Amino acid sequence: MTDEPDINELLAKHFEGATQFISTPETLKQMVRAGLKFDKQKPITDEEYVDQLFAGRQAKAKEFIKQLPTPPDIALPPLTSLYDEIRECILFGLNGGAITLSAILVEFAIKHAIVDRTKGVEVYDKDEWDRIEARELGKVIDEAAKLKLFDDDEIKLLKTFKDKVRNPYLHYNIKKITTGAVMPEVSGYNIKTKKIEKQYNLKAEDNPFLWQLAKRHIDEASVLNYFQFADSVVKKLFSNKTK
Repeated sequence: MTDEPDINELLAKHFEGATQFISTPETLKQMVRAGLKFDKQKPITDEEYVDQLFAGRQAKAKEFIKQLPTPPDIALPPLTSLYDEIRECILFGLNGGAITLSAILVEFAIKHAIVDRTKGVEVYDKDEWDRIEARELGKVIDEAAKLKLFDDDEIKLLKTFKDKVRNPYLHYNIKKITTGAVMPEVSGYNIKTKKIEKQYNLKAEDNPFLWQLAKRHIDEASVLNYFQFADSVVKKLFSNKTK
């Protein structure tokens, strides 16, 4: 006989309703050896999985779509297509993809505006497009500043967006993305003491097991702001180009 509580009863009592379970593979093996059992769920077909996925997101998408920016009424299909892609990503819960595309939208809009200012867009200028497409965003922002496409405060915002959002997301620098994210309270099962223990103020940036969980929350919380920022850049640059 032992006074140790059953691991399944202990976890069920303290983690009822939990949506995330994080463990190293070795710790999980130890927990299984200690008697941990997983509920066996009836397998579902691919079609059933898709039905559940869409049903769960449809109501949320119908409400959220009202907040999403729409493209300006201009004859520039590559730009308006980016709006469509971003909106679709957000509606399907692909917030990280939407943020990445929002950064691409900012960069494309500025590059197109520079070509418009320097060469005009009535006739496609291959050499100018090749030149501007090959430039890094930092140099493109500097060129836009020289052309007075933005004021000084707007240039500072664009450079901050480049450093804090665009570069980390395009290069998937997950430590930079999750910098500042803190889990205020985390409950865990200590396999050695066989007790539930709490940890406080865990920094996600230094904990690989928290990276993706933190990023998911960051993406969801910030995607609308980043899309709206990209939209503000576009509409400033092309406000006089509506059809």
